[in-house]
Amino acid sequence: EKSPNRVVKVITKCPLQKLPGAFCAAFQGQIDGILEEVNPQLRWYQTRVIPNGFETCEWVVEKK
Repeated sequence: EKSPNRVVKVITKCPLQKLPGAFCAAFQGQIDGILEEVNPQLRWYQTRVIPNGFETCEWVVEKK
């Protein structure tokens, strides 16, 4: 999915997919920090992660 205000990326395979889901959640703070410097009007979040039992991971970047 892609629009001027939002991009959704679906990942079907990841080298980290056998780790606990909490490991993926730890990226939130890192990505928040990067986006604050790159463009503070953006936010990033995960809606699905493979380690939590989903078949894919889904990342969203959107305007605040």
